Amino acid sequence: LFCAALLFWYRKRINPPLVDDDYGLSDSSQTKMQRMKSLIRVRTTKQIEKGIDKRDADAGLGWLKFLYEDYEPRCYWFTVVELLRRLWLTALIALLGSDEELTSATQLSLGLLGSIVYYIVLSGYDPYISRSDDFLGKVAAGQIVLTYFAAAQIQMRANADNGEAGDPKSIYDNVVFNIGCVAVGAASAAVGLFLVAADAGKSIGCLSPPSRASSADAPEEKE
Repeated sequence: LFCAALLFWYRKRINPPLVDDDYGLSDSSQTKMQRMKSLIRVRTTKQIEKGIDKRDADAGLGWLKFLYEDYEPRCYWFTVVELLRRLWLTALIALLGSDEELTSATQLSLGLLGSIVYYIVLSGYDPYISRSDDFLGKVAAGQIVLTYFAAAQIQMRANADNGEAGDPKSIYDNVVFNIGCVAVGAASAAVGLFLVAADAGKSIGCLSPPSRASSADAPEEKE
């Protein structure tokens, strides 16, 4: 609640208003266009960069920067969503467990619900500044959804009093299902490593010294 209150209080400075081109439209048409933009929550790359530059230029927000620096200005509040997701999938679910069983169907169903809601919000807003971070976040969120789904099916099969009411065809108790679970984890790890390697390659390219050809083309300084 404290983080949410801080972000809300400084929201106009974290997400500064931008002056858009009026395209020669009348005042009423401009108002309709602004309402449409606010409804679909779309900004161009140029607008995003302008908003980030304006936000970073505010020296008074330096102490609060760690809460929003990874997100676009319009999604300054996404840190609160992340905190709620972690609390939902850890603390809240742990409180609803059983003293006699390690896992309950209630925990798995609520975990599956929370992971699906988070995936929908993440996919709908694309909050991160970097597109690769948005993509990696969706992959990780999708993996959590699939993990909870698989665990819920296994738990329901184990809890069924009648074998025919649980998993009569053994869909979730065969080699194919196990291979699928391993493949989901391996694919997520591979995507993460690829994005890390790509970012590292870009950083190395920026830090590499100029080539001999470019040095030769440069004009010589006069003594």
